[in-house]
Amino acid sequence: MIHSHTQFKYDMLRFLFSLEAITAALPLRQMANLHLVDASASHVVLSLPEAATRRRRFESLKSSNLIAETNIEDGFYVFNAIKITPNELPKWYGTAVSYKTIAQLATSAGLQEFTIVEDDVQLKENHQLNVSKVRQLLHSQELEWDIFVGLMADVRDDTQVLDTFEFDGPKLILVNRMPSMVYNICSHKTLKLLTEWELYSLDAFVGTVD
Repeated sequence: MIHSHTQFKYDMLRFLFSLEAITAALPLRQMANLHLVDASASHVVLSLPEAATRRRRFESLKSSNLIAETNIEDGFYVFNAIKITPNELPKWYGTAVSYKTIAQLATSAGLQEFTIVEDDVQLKENHQLNVSKVRQLLHSQELEWDIFVGLMADVRDDTQVLDTFEFDGPKLILVNRMPSMVYNICSHKTLKLLTEWELYSLDAFVGTVD
């Protein structure tokens, strides 16, 4: 349960940051210290409130059978993505900082695993069943994993297929890299890495979180 004053404080910091009324370091540190995610959370959906069409499309799923079947409302929280007003920073910087802040909130809540979803995700009717099977495989002792990627937006030429696993239906492919953040189940190791992310290049191919 998130208290309204906590959400208000976050949204005010977010607003001032987007206007560059305050510098980056202070509000980001304060945002990460807010208790927006608690130990009962399992999912967070990253959504930019200014992108009203995308937000409404996702919000409409909350009362649909699809969302009910996925149980995404159990521990489900819509996170207002951090917005960067056009300046010398690239637009993707806001998204990257949002992921870092979410990871900081999740680790502060003591979560060992967390699902981060973007609001343009498209879930199939058998999503709940498939994810349940995927989680069983991820939690099996025979598999070491860092992050489960529900959608691979791109595959680089130097991507290596390390192994394949089939578990009562879904087939998982173990690879050495991933470039996509639409639907990810993050292990504690990955959450920790996200908390340590810093901007060192404005080139999206080397500087952003994925």
